[in-house]
Amino acid sequence: MTSQWVGSVLADTVDTVAGRWSRPVSVEDVLVDHRERAVFTTGGPGRPFIVKADTVVPRLRNEVAAMRVAAEAGVAVAPILDVIDGGRSAVLITSMLPGTELDGDSPEGDWMVAGAALGRLHRAPANGFARFRPRMFAEAITELDRLGGAVTEPQRRRLRDHIAVAAENPPPAECLIHADAASYHVLVDGGEVSGLIDFGDAGIGDPAWDLISLTLHDPDRLPAVLHGYGADIGLRDRIRRVGRGIAVVRHLGTHRWLADHDYDTRSTRVELTRIASSTVGVD
Repeated sequence: MTSQWVGSVLADTVDTVAGRWSRPVSVEDVLVDHRERAVFTTGGPGRPFIVKADTVVPRLRNEVAAMRVAAEAGVAVAPILDVIDGGRSAVLITSMLPGTELDGDSPEGDWMVAGAALGRLHRAPANGFARFRPRMFAEAITELDRLGGAVTEPQRRRLRDHIAVAAENPPPAECLIHADAASYHVLVDGGEVSGLIDFGDAGIGDPAWDLISLTLHDPDRLPAVLHGYGADIGLRDRIRRVGRGIAVVRHLGTHRWLADHDYDTRSTRVELTRIASSTVGVD
């Protein structure tokens, strides 16, 4: 075990998987390594796998449940090979998926199929899942106040107004949402979605949350996503009303997570100042 991992979640996970497989486990590529989670690739036995550990055990259990429901609904997800539930953290082992992360340079067709994948997820049964962040709007206002001088007072008022509009217009119906459907959690390959990943936050919520999250850094891709999703007039009108508020709440939640985990928050603050004067267009 490399010295910098000793005592970490990653080190414990390697030991747990080695015990399960009764063989040494090689760490080929570390994707995540912080105090709550570890994700790495490993080559054994016989093919590449993704190993994911979470010290918040209910979150990983929720991820496994959501992945299984999504797969039954026809959403591409990584095949689950094993779940080790016990000890300091729970561990999920999946096959490695082909494809690349969806991004602003991806063709319009890739954004359309991503929208279609979210549509299938949103039509899946939601029984047994908790509501996603029921206090998100109050939490967002608290985080906005914490920004201090990072935004000007006029910008703060505008961001607060966007949040208020979203809070005052709840969705007419809720469904199972991914809840962290950032574009980098969508893998595409050959014009198809090869997998949605990272379902730990999945729960019952507003379908607009996923659609805005997916296009958060690429709002010009929203029309393609809505077309692939098959969004009706009601959903399109709703996104026109609440899209900016949802985007603000999403950015503020990201800001708090980054700060709590000792990451640089400057890029998120830049996004908040940008969105204070931006619009979310829907064709």
